[in-house]
Amino acid sequence: MDKYTIVLCLKGQTHREDADSVDRFIRIGLASYKKFMKLEDVHEIIVITPAKERASIDGRLRTAGPEFPWNVLGENELVDSSLTTGWAKQQTAKMAISKRIKTAIYLIIDDDTFAVRPFGIAQLMHGGRAKMNKTPIDFPFFFLWSAEVLGADFEGLVQPQPFHMAITPEIFVTEVVKNLIKTLEARHGAYPEWQKAIVNNKYTEYCVYWTHLLTLKKTDALYATSPDAPALYAAATTGADHDLASQLREAFAPEGTHIFSFVQTSLPHTTDEILRHITEW
Repeated sequence: MDKYTIVLCLKGQTHREDADSVDRFIRIGLASYKKFMKLEDVHEIIVITPAKERASIDGRLRTAGPEFPWNVLGENELVDSSLTTGWAKQQTAKMAISKRIKTAIYLIIDDDTFAVRPFGIAQLMHGGRAKMNKTPIDFPFFFLWSAEVLGADFEGLVQPQPFHMAITPEIFVTEVVKNLIKTLEARHGAYPEWQKAIVNNKYTEYCVYWTHLLTLKKTDALYATSPDAPALYAAATTGADHDLASQLREAFAPEGTHIFSFVQTSLPHTTDEILRHITEW
């Protein structure tokens, strides 16, 4: 395995009218990948956008990073039109894209994700297995609903686990996602029925993916789950109680073993403010 794919869901306007997510990605995320990412390890960067924004975003990305292997797709090529909410389209697209992935793994990033140190495919792995971010069951209903769409045993299988897969950035194993979709099709019906069913259950992409891995008993075989395994991200700024300067100082600390960090877009920090702190490190 010498190459991987990057998947990013991107749109100009999100829940903050004053923030242009494409601009933030270009100025912070893309700038960090230009500095730190081993580009020859990347097969392609698939960017999933609202259909009406596809041409505009495609042009902006190619202008900002002509050396990157962009492949910009409209959401309508992957998800059913009945999925009207943004979260449903993005979460479902992250799984539906597996049918177009040509590498064994794909790294999912967000518009607010940025790299903090050099990395290639070797740094995404630990002991021959993909790195991941761990979380306890912090909101049980997401795990319950995600288990229900698979017909999995929440109380016996999911709930007792010491940790689960956390939020973006994360790595998906392509064949596992394809198998997951086949399982959902067998349970709920072929496209678009499986997509409608999982959205009605308010699933999350990482909960249902990890639950599927648990049913296959492949979590430890495919992911670096040992206590000493480095996480993909750390020092993320996710709440109003987080001091931005301190978080970014920790994110870029040279002794860190993580590759990524992020400043959540919903917070009132401007792109200029974040950049002022990042340039210190």
